[in-house]
Amino acid sequence: MNFFYELHRSVVDPQFYAEVLTFKRSKVAWYVFLLLLLTSFVTVIAQWWHQIESGDGIPNAVELALSGMEIKDGLLDPHVQTPFVPSLQSSWPLMSAVFFQNGMIQATDTLLFIDTSASQTFNLNAPYFALGKDRIHFNYDDKYFKASISYVKLLNGKKDLKFTASEIRGLLTSPSFLPTIIISMYATTLFQSGLTIFFSIIFLAVAAYIFRIDRLTGFNVFLRASTFAITPMALGLMLIEVAGVHAIWGWHLLIFISTIVLFRGVMAIGKASSVKESEKDNV
Repeated sequence: MNFFYELHRSVVDPQFYAEVLTFKRSKVAWYVFLLLLLTSFVTVIAQWWHQIESGDGIPNAVELALSGMEIKDGLLDPHVQTPFVPSLQSSWPLMSAVFFQNGMIQATDTLLFIDTSASQTFNLNAPYFALGKDRIHFNYDDKYFKASISYVKLLNGKKDLKFTASEIRGLLTSPSFLPTIIISMYATTLFQSGLTIFFSIIFLAVAAYIFRIDRLTGFNVFLRASTFAITPMALGLMLIEVAGVHAIWGWHLLIFISTIVLFRGVMAIGKASSVKESEKDNV
């Protein structure tokens, strides 16, 4: 309960930042940790919901890119002559959905390639996804990361699957598959959210320190204040995901709002310090 109370005050009450200076480091770190967990949790739930229910989610994107294809007894039956390259218009919605970046990924070439022949070589420029006879090949970079996994293992033992929206949706929501993908999504989102939040905290603290008026104020003050001033950014990231908005300018707007909150907090800290100094002088 204290976490949500502090979350509320960090946004609407500038006087709260004068109190922040008295918090133990463990309390400050705990706030950031809980904020990160909350942001990641809401993000994953929202992303999952939109990916399953929206028209541009994974089920519909798979059907669009791989229409008519299916996996039989663990082997891909494309029902077309291979090698086969899906059109850019059909493959990129799938790539965007897989990376949970619907509508934000654009390119001039497809990343998806299908070859079920016995002599498959996949002499393609990375990155790419290649669907072979019995496995999917992923190559992000020839030197650093490339891997492959069989369809049976990818589908948790399932050997037959038609690439229709209804079957893909049923697979993604099945008890055998859902826990794995949710855990994977949460771990990935936790890492991404952590990088965004920690970078933003340092960014705000350094900016506030460089442009400070009181040259005697130490960096630690701005770092503590930035830790709580980052709350609007975290809330904004959650709202963007819940709304299903695809805005590449989201971080820029949210960091601006957090900067305003930080400025108000720093002003309140300065006033509180002035009052204390006056009280000491009077004594």
